Amino acid sequence: MARALSDDLRVRVLEAGAAGGSARSVAKRFGIGISTAIRWLRRERENGERVVRLRGRALQAYVEHVLVPTLSPGDLVVLDHLPAHMIPRARKAIEQAGARLMFPPPYSPDFNPVEMAFAKLKALLRAKAARTVTALWDAAGSVLDAFTPDECANFFTAAGYEPE
Repeated sequence: MARALSDDLRVRVLEAGAAGGSARSVAKRFGIGISTAIRWLRRERENGERVVRLRGRALQAYVEHVLVPTLSPGDLVVLDHLPAHMIPRARKAIEQAGARLMFPPPYSPDFNPVEMAFAKLKALLRAKAARTVTALWDAAGSVLDAFTPDECANFFTAAGYEPE
């Protein structure tokens, strides 16, 4: 199974490479494959890219080993139109767990309940004024209780969906 590598690890690898470490030494230091270190360092050198790309195999591994074990019959899984989300095997695994799949219409922030939640989340995080990664994670955890189940259902209703 492919393992998910955090953005934090990627940043540390790239910083070690920028400090003069070779791809081989950086890979050994952080316990990642040499080809992964080479790819990350080359991507940043060529175009400044540091983002994690979610591809089909990574999504499939996440669905099978992380998401599906937490699902109960009747749960709702909302997927957007990312090509990785269209993998039949991932969709089948979710449905076999008894969960329902929901695809919102092609992207429109007005019809995306996640955008409404993110707007509130960003406002709450701005109010916390966290200035370090650790403080931001702590702030994010502390504001999540501000989202009530009724309010989340209202986000869906406002976007044109009728939650059960």
